[in-house]
Amino acid sequence: MRPGSGKLASCLQAKASSSCKSATAAFVANMEARLAAEQAAPQLCAFDVKEFCASQGTGQARKLHCLMRRDNFRRLTTACKQALQAAGWLDQIAKIQ
Repeated sequence: MRPGSGKLASCLQAKASSSCKSATAAFVANMEARLAAEQAAPQLCAFDVKEFCASQGTGQARKLHCLMRRDNFRRLTTACKQALQAAGWLDQIAKIQ
């Protein structure tokens, strides 16, 4: 099967074991949840960015890095912390701290 042909999902449904199908469904659900969290994070962290990172200028990466700094992360709102966790960015925060 050629990658990018769009046929992988139908092949998995037809030929994969039930455990493979289950694992694939769990993976897809996890990725969809992470993508949704990534999209929601800027809005959920808007107050925190304004409060702690206003001087960072433009760019989502700069703002995210600012939020993840130890001195700022400890003061973030619960909603922002949860958004960062749901997006899978807490692993990066752990590396910084």
